[in-house]
Amino acid sequence: MSLTAYQPRRFALVVDGQSLASLRGLTPTDIHALVNYHLADLQRLFDMVVSGVKLDETQTDTLLMGLLSEMPGLVANIIALAADEPTGAATVEQYPAAVQLEALQQIANMTFTEAMPIKKAVEVVVALLSRKSALKTAISKTLKKKTN
Repeated sequence: MSLTAYQPRRFALVVDGQSLASLRGLTPTDIHALVNYHLADLQRLFDMVVSGVKLDETQTDTLLMGLLSEMPGLVANIIALAADEPTGAATVEQYPAAVQLEALQQIANMTFTEAMPIKKAVEVVVALLSRKSALKTAISKTLKKKTN
């Protein structure tokens, strides 16, 4: 199989017999866009996951429900990106909570694997964000020195 022949696994989000979207797992590009747009929400999410919360199936569902109630914009953007419709977040926000939860569960299943479970993925992203923050601080200090 060649690189260009790759097709991501997809999940049909169907409600009352009507297909709302075809979803896939998030890519690094999607995650980068989410980090840039929803940094504060993601920091809260990362803090919850990295703080030692064990994510079995029940706790994952609880976390996803928390996302729905606390971070609806982030949820809508995750679903829109996974549907390859990045401008569709406003429409996604109109979906019933149960539909959004189903979509999040399927996206998580397709994004995270045994090799990279959610906690490990979050730890990697947190480490990258920490480096980005440290780099930003170092650049700011250097620029201040040059202007003084």
